Amino acid sequence: MNTSRATSAPTISISASVPTATPTPTAGLTEAAARATLRAACAAAGLDPDGARLLRLGENAVFALAGRPVVVRVSRAAALPRARRELAVARWLERAGFPAVRALPEVPGPSLLDGRVVTFWRELPDHGGTAGFPALAGALRALHELPAEEAPRLPALDPLAEAAGHLAQAPGVPVPDADLEFLRERVTELREEAAALRPQLPAGPVHGDAHKGNYLRAADGSAVMIDLEHVAHGPREWDLATAFGIPYRGFGWLGEDVYRQAVRAVGFDVVAWPGFDVLLRLRLTAMTTALLRDTPHDPSARAEFARRIATLRGGADASGWRRG
Repeated sequence: MNTSRATSAPTISISASVPTATPTPTAGLTEAAARATLRAACAAAGLDPDGARLLRLGENAVFALAGRPVVVRVSRAAALPRARRELAVARWLERAGFPAVRALPEVPGPSLLDGRVVTFWRELPDHGGTAGFPALAGALRALHELPAEEAPRLPALDPLAEAAGHLAQAPGVPVPDADLEFLRERVTELREEAAALRPQLPAGPVHGDAHKGNYLRAADGSAVMIDLEHVAHGPREWDLATAFGIPYRGFGWLGEDVYRQAVRAVGFDVVAWPGFDVLLRLRLTAMTTALLRDTPHDPSARAEFARRIATLRGGADASGWRRG
């Protein structure tokens, strides 16, 4: 990645506003609730939901239809503007020839059902798992080099927006109040630290959530980027830290050799960048607050939340965190 294009030193834009809480039905997304929304959405779109297979249940519920190569995503939150922007991003990447998930053309827009947003996508044929970290790094370089002026209008990157939203909805969750207060103070501190960063790479469109699970490999060896809902305008360091810097330094999921391969693929050592530790703390904090939505109904989420809070308080590495 050519760093000579950088001119002024952009900061990481993190809004001081706190998102309002979404309606209660979206706070805990269970498979049963997601399937009910799936059935209603498929009926409206003229598709058959019978036999749909659950692929993932996390930030969204993702289903593969049995009768057609279609993936349906049911989001937790009623965020229609973000869903519309995601579809616009998918169409931009398709025009650019970038290997990313493609929207289903016969269902032109998102639908809002049961307080959740539903979108329809073409299924990746012969899904063969995730691609490697160096391949993800190369894909991000290609994404970052697309002409920014051709992208749809994008919001400024805000890695803490969802963390603030989860905390706004947190009263009443079965975790200690002291932990919630600790997280609120940490978010405030991290906003100040992030605002002081001076990224070295030029700002532009970024994936926003470029972890390895969002880059899927097909049986023929090709791979595509998925989950475009966090695409934003911001510093490229965030994508590189999320993709391979934090998995290397924070979680120990890849060794030195693989990390160096990823660095060579993008031409930038994000862990060596002076602001990396701030991005690491941003990511770990966001991943911890994300569990709050599931603590009321999932004992394993409560246990994992306690593990992550202990890491944040103690400053230890996060190698013991459960993936997901």
